[in-house]
Amino acid sequence: MISPSGKRLHFNGYKVVNSAGYLNFLELWRQTTTLYVTMTDHGGEVVGRGILHILPADFGQEVQTFETSGLTVWARARSMGSFLAYWAKQLAIPFFSPLGGLQWPSARMDNTSRITTPSQTIPLEASDKVKITMLMWNPIEKDGKESSASAPIILFIPGAAVDHQIFALPAIEKNAINYFREAGYRTYCVTHRVGRTIVAQEPYTPFDARRDIHAALAHIRKLASTRAEKEPPKIYLIAHCAGSVALSCGLLDGTIPADWIAGITCSNVFMNPKFGKVNHLLSITAAVLTGLYGKLVGSYWDCASSLNDSFIQRLMNQALRLYPAGDARESCNSFVGSLLTIGILWHVSLWTHKNLNEATHAQLERFVGGTSMRAHEWLMSTGRLGCVTTNAPTSINLVTPENIDRLKGIPILFFSGSENWVFTPENTDISYTTLCNAHGRQWYEREVFQGRGHLDCWMGSTAYQDVYPRVRRHVDKVMKGI
Repeated sequence: MISPSGKRLHFNGYKVVNSAGYLNFLELWRQTTTLYVTMTDHGGEVVGRGILHILPADFGQEVQTFETSGLTVWARARSMGSFLAYWAKQLAIPFFSPLGGLQWPSARMDNTSRITTPSQTIPLEASDKVKITMLMWNPIEKDGKESSASAPIILFIPGAAVDHQIFALPAIEKNAINYFREAGYRTYCVTHRVGRTIVAQEPYTPFDARRDIHAALAHIRKLASTRAEKEPPKIYLIAHCAGSVALSCGLLDGTIPADWIAGITCSNVFMNPKFGKVNHLLSITAAVLTGLYGKLVGSYWDCASSLNDSFIQRLMNQALRLYPAGDARESCNSFVGSLLTIGILWHVSLWTHKNLNEATHAQLERFVGGTSMRAHEWLMSTGRLGCVTTNAPTSINLVTPENIDRLKGIPILFFSGSENWVFTPENTDISYTTLCNAHGRQWYEREVFQGRGHLDCWMGSTAYQDVYPRVRRHVDKVMKGI
């Protein structure tokens, strides 16, 4: 385009059309008539930005400029019909977004160059003889080489149905494991019995998983003390979702000694799980829903669906499209996204989609597993009660003054995503306030990350810009006195 002064400029514009327009004509109109404009000169320097809104009168004038091509009336009619059909199809995609064809994973994912290969794979056995796995990564020096020298230690604890990959995600530029390795930390990650593991098909709960965390800590302490030939070092823990809940159970009931721990980051939940509105309503009928699913399908919910699923499972896949997963922009056609949206009949959206890159979203089935109905029932029960408990049928409340006293002296950072529809941000505030009142505010910190949901706090493509640095500040403060 030519400016009034005669200067040649490049005019670039784009529209943002997404599933927020689902069954919402006014929102779809707003999206399709809003143009985000950038103007640059011949050298590529930006000389202006703005938002162009197309009014109905302007749209009417635009339509009047359309002309069809063709030698005959029939040819011109076909040309117009083809254009209108294409236009209607493009508008129908966001307008009926959850009702389109399910997106299945591609056959391949070439992320081999980004795979964070562990320095060591460690088989463990918990006190009740359950076998689990832990991975270890050595710190990375400035020259890019691994260091086997003594270093401060971080143990990562993932949530339900996931494993180390949420922290060592190969689909993003910088994952949490590499971020902290480059900061000089030796990192471990334990896949507990309710994580992405074959053991999760057994009827275990996050309360049982506290034994796995104990086994991981005991092994790390033994190994570190042998290497350094001195008193075992204290370990910093970063625990997410059900892993954080399991950790709270172990600390509160004394299974996990508090004096083994230097500090903790609790990701999105700790000892006072509190559901969003939909989850809370579902928790009331949890026993009925899990019992029904158990009779119709089985005792294990597997998020890795396929085209060969049973009729009942395929029917549920379709029904889950209509599940209220929060903001309309979180509507999703991915079969894994749909399964995880309700997950084990209790999860709403596990992420804010805008924070996931295409590579992550297209391959979600590679990063998630499933959960047993018993684990689901326990989670629903604790969310309904607002506190962690022992297993049913006793379901004894673990959040008591006597048990809370065991947490004294452990620095803890709580954080939540502001758009978390799984556990509301209020739940970390309750735990934070409870511990502040018990032991003093000097031990505790809390952060809410605006625009983030649940898993995207770790799997988001830009998490290294806000979440990781905030966690690192707390880790450095505790482990290095910075």
